[in-house]
Amino acid sequence: MKVILGVDALGAHKPAICLLARLHPARREMLLVHAADVSTAWSGAYSGDAYLQAEYTKSMQNVGLIALDEARSDSCAHDFHAKTRLVLGSPAHSLITEGEKEHADLIAVNSTHKGVWSASFLGSISRALAIACPMSILVTKGERRLPQNPRVVFATDHSEYANKALDRFIDFKFEGISEVIVLTAFEVDENQIEVMSKGLPELGTSVTELIESRMKEKTKEVCAKLEAAGYHATPRVAQGPVNDVIRLTMQDTHADLLVLGAQGHGFLSRLFVGSTSLHQVVSEPYPVMVVRP
Repeated sequence: MKVILGVDALGAHKPAICLLARLHPARREMLLVHAADVSTAWSGAYSGDAYLQAEYTKSMQNVGLIALDEARSDSCAHDFHAKTRLVLGSPAHSLITEGEKEHADLIAVNSTHKGVWSASFLGSISRALAIACPMSILVTKGERRLPQNPRVVFATDHSEYANKALDRFIDFKFEGISEVIVLTAFEVDENQIEVMSKGLPELGTSVTELIESRMKEKTKEVCAKLEAAGYHATPRVAQGPVNDVIRLTMQDTHADLLVLGAQGHGFLSRLFVGSTSLHQVVSEPYPVMVVRP
């Protein structure tokens, strides 16, 4: 797979490189991109002086080149074939533009707070990528100690979109994953129970039991597809608010990465409305991969 990696000025990109190395994609091609945003407030004092503005821009570019050299060294140490590119502009827009230009499979960044030179890779950039990026994204969160073979939670609502996201995830051919926990979270409101209960008396079961049974069947089907692709997969179905279920599952299983689709609506579920993927990217502490088919 071809990855675009956002590089900041203080090495905050390192956890993203580390996680990608642990996932071990079959094709290890990476373009390292540093976006020097010379339109920030720091340049405002120089906006009326062409010489100072040019010197400021040159300084920003030099900082970026140093960061790119370090990132290339880090990438090569993890056996990636890495190229570098320095661009001018806002980070999120620049990463998306470079991703489209290179037909990238994935854009990766690390969201962290490491001072003024990392300001361009805080949550606002992760949010922008989650909302606007047409490619799949990987957002790591600060410094995390990772095992050699990470454990992944793949959250699905079994919608058509989620099934396409599953196919795309399989296409990435990650060879380093120890286990994929396939998670289905579902909620049933009172109106759904009332409507469905009218047709259930002869079945001798409750609405919740019927839905849970159906979700378990579909989750096992996803596991079978992952097993056929060479992964060890385990099913998990839980009732409750989706973000709560995902958070508890990540904690209970000690998973290292959450994978989910960007959007879509499934049977009696609200798992893949945009607010869920956005919440997981911006608000939760664990790494998140948002897959766009």
